[in-house]
Amino acid sequence: MASGSALSFSGSPSITSEKLNGKNYLCWSAAVEMWFLGQGHYVHLEQDESQVPTDKAEQWKQADFQLCALLWQSVEPRLLIS
Repeated sequence: MASGSALSFSGSPSITSEKLNGKNYLCWSAAVEMWFLGQGHYVHLEQDESQVPTDKAEQWKQADFQLCALLWQSVEPRLLIS
Protein backbone atom coordinates (compact mmCIF):
# COMPACT_ATOMS: atom_id res chain seq x y z
CA MET A 1 0.00 0.00 0.00
CA ALA A 2 1.18 3.52 -0.69
CA SER A 3 2.58 5.53 2.17
CA GLY A 4 1.29 8.96 3.08
CA SER A 5 -2.24 10.22 3.03
CA ALA A 6 -3.36 9.13 -0.42
CA LEU A 7 -3.47 5.85 -2.29
CA SER A 8 -1.53 5.43 -5.48
CA PHE A 9 -3.18 3.56 -8.35
CA SER A 10 -1.73 2.00 -11.46
CA GLY A 11 -3.71 3.19 -14.46
CA SER A 12 -7.17 4.65 -14.21
CA PRO A 13 -8.79 4.98 -10.78
CA SER A 14 -11.99 3.60 -12.30
CA ILE A 15 -12.61 0.03 -11.13
CA THR A 16 -14.74 -1.14 -14.05
CA SER A 17 -16.40 0.47 -17.05
CA GLU A 18 -19.63 -1.48 -16.48
CA LYS A 19 -21.48 -0.41 -13.35
CA LEU A 20 -23.30 -2.91 -11.16
CA ASN A 21 -26.92 -2.69 -12.27
CA GLY A 22 -28.62 -5.53 -10.42
CA LYS A 23 -28.36 -7.98 -13.33
CA ASN A 24 -24.62 -8.24 -13.88
CA TYR A 25 -23.25 -9.15 -10.45
CA LEU A 26 -21.03 -12.07 -11.55
CA CYS A 27 -19.29 -10.08 -14.28
CA TRP A 28 -19.04 -6.94 -12.11
CA SER A 29 -17.68 -8.77 -9.06
CA ALA A 30 -15.03 -10.55 -11.16
CA ALA A 31 -13.91 -7.19 -12.57
CA VAL A 32 -13.81 -5.66 -9.07
CA GLU A 33 -11.80 -8.58 -7.69
CA MET A 34 -9.29 -8.39 -10.55
CA TRP A 35 -8.90 -4.62 -10.07
CA PHE A 36 -8.26 -4.99 -6.32
CA LEU A 37 -5.76 -7.80 -7.00
CA GLY A 38 -4.00 -5.77 -9.68
CA GLN A 39 -3.72 -2.73 -7.44
CA GLY A 40 -2.40 -4.76 -4.49
CA HIS A 41 -5.42 -3.93 -2.30
CA TYR A 42 -7.12 -7.34 -2.19
CA VAL A 43 -6.76 -7.45 1.59
CA HIS A 44 -9.47 -4.76 1.79
CA LEU A 45 -11.98 -7.20 0.29
CA GLU A 46 -11.25 -9.92 2.84
CA GLN A 47 -9.90 -8.31 5.99
CA ASP A 48 -11.92 -6.54 8.65
CA GLU A 49 -10.52 -3.48 10.43
CA SER A 50 -10.41 -5.47 13.69
CA GLN A 51 -7.75 -7.73 12.12
CA VAL A 52 -5.39 -4.83 11.38
CA PRO A 53 -2.55 -4.17 13.86
CA THR A 54 -3.29 -1.10 15.99
CA ASP A 55 -0.25 0.81 14.73
CA LYS A 56 -1.51 0.48 11.13
CA ALA A 57 -5.24 0.90 11.75
CA GLU A 58 -5.52 4.60 10.84
CA GLN A 59 -3.65 4.18 7.55
CA TRP A 60 -5.65 1.04 6.73
CA LYS A 61 -8.95 2.77 7.53
CA GLN A 62 -8.07 5.77 5.35
CA ALA A 63 -7.18 3.50 2.42
CA ASP A 64 -10.37 1.49 2.99
CA PHE A 65 -12.53 4.63 2.83
CA GLN A 66 -10.84 5.70 -0.41
CA LEU A 67 -11.38 2.24 -1.91
CA CYS A 68 -15.03 2.25 -0.82
CA ALA A 69 -15.53 5.59 -2.57
CA LEU A 70 -14.09 4.12 -5.77
CA LEU A 71 -16.22 1.01 -5.36
CA TRP A 72 -19.40 3.07 -4.94
CA GLN A 73 -18.62 4.81 -8.24
CA SER A 74 -18.89 1.41 -9.93
CA VAL A 75 -22.48 0.89 -8.75
CA GLU A 76 -25.57 2.45 -10.32
CA PRO A 77 -26.94 5.14 -7.96
CA ARG A 78 -30.40 3.54 -7.72
CA LEU A 79 -28.79 0.48 -6.06
CA LEU A 80 -26.97 2.61 -3.48
CA ILE A 81 -30.20 4.26 -2.39
CA SER A 82 -32.14 1.06 -1.72
